[in-house]
Amino acid sequence: DNTIVFKSTIELVMSDEVSMAEESELVLEEESYFPRSYRVNKRMRHGETVVESRISVEMFANVARMEKDIQGKSEKRNIVLPTGTPLVSADVIHPVYQLLFWYDRDKGGRQAFRVFEISRRVPEEVVLTRGDRENVMIAGTTAEVDVYVLEWPTQRVRYYVDDEGRVVATDMGFMRTELTEWNARASKDEG
Repeated sequence: DNTIVFKSTIELVMSDEVSMAEESELVLEEESYFPRSYRVNKRMRHGETVVESRISVEMFANVARMEKDIQGKSEKRNIVLPTGTPLVSADVIHPVYQLLFWYDRDKGGRQAFRVFEISRRVPEEVVLTRGDRENVMIAGTTAEVDVYVLEWPTQRVRYYVDDEGRVVATDMGFMRTELTEWNARASKDEG
């Protein structure tokens, strides 16, 4: 149906007592990279305490229909946004693909984007800058990649992007992630 679907499963185990699991899915229009929907389910555990949350956003032209449920407490609202506003979250990798698609590589430098930050449910301005290429270790292999820095109002995230356009690693300052597997089953050749 002319969409690109990004799915992720993240599990962080800080100790026997503290963990976080998250599943998310972002659906983009294939030609424009405009968002169609975003869903994230989180489960955080601290000892005996477990907190579960679900957020879903459905885009209808320039209206984001958002539903949020935390521990059975629901909130629904419609938010008017400029058409095509990227749906992003600072702690999930795949939403940055929208910004990488729209980043003007010929122009380079610092480029500002108006985004909708999902977890805080507010529009924000972020700045994406393309830096120099670097050699980094990814899954035990050295690869030369492009480095992009995404500046949020409260943090900076470095994205390492390979020649295929895949985000192969991120660095949030306090945490680094690496791509260990890429599932290309959704290619048009495979139907």
